[in-house]
Amino acid sequence: MDKIKAAVDSAMASHHNDDSALLAQQKTAAMSHLKYLNEWNYQGVASLLSDDPKFRYFFRPQSLGGFGQPDGRDKKATLEFMKHLQTSIVRSFNFGTPIDVVQEVNKIAVHVKTDGQAVSGDPYTNEYILLIEFEAGKDRFIKVNEMMDSLYVTELQKKIAAGSAAGAAAPTA
Repeated sequence: MDKIKAAVDSAMASHHNDDSALLAQQKTAAMSHLKYLNEWNYQGVASLLSDDPKFRYFFRPQSLGGFGQPDGRDKKATLEFMKHLQTSIVRSFNFGTPIDVVQEVNKIAVHVKTDGQAVSGDPYTNEYILLIEFEAGKDRFIKVNEMMDSLYVTELQKKIAAGSAAGAAAPTA
């Protein structure tokens, strides 16, 4: 009986060690995602996104309409949209230290705020919760739900649009 208990304890400890390493790798990947966004490092972001055709990146909540893609974006469309964001909404993110991180194997939730700059020159101080699912046993994202302050984003988009309209209406020399 003691041999069985010892074997079970050993197997449990080995499983725990395997999970600990994977959890650390997956947390590092999630934190790298924020770092790469701060740097507009699209190659870095691409390295974290799965090549699996099932991969999807969703911009939430639903009231934002997924920024035109309520069914999410594949890897290529996600990277193209992120490049578009840099010229249309956000000049810099400057994601700070996460407020909270909740994790289990193959899933992580990160609550974080930005202290960046909008393309209008205004501060970009949005709040996010990233819900990331990983390919089983790997550190590449298979699904991301990026939740943000929809009221803040909507108001900022209106302000940017009003500024663009005012600039377009201004006489040129």
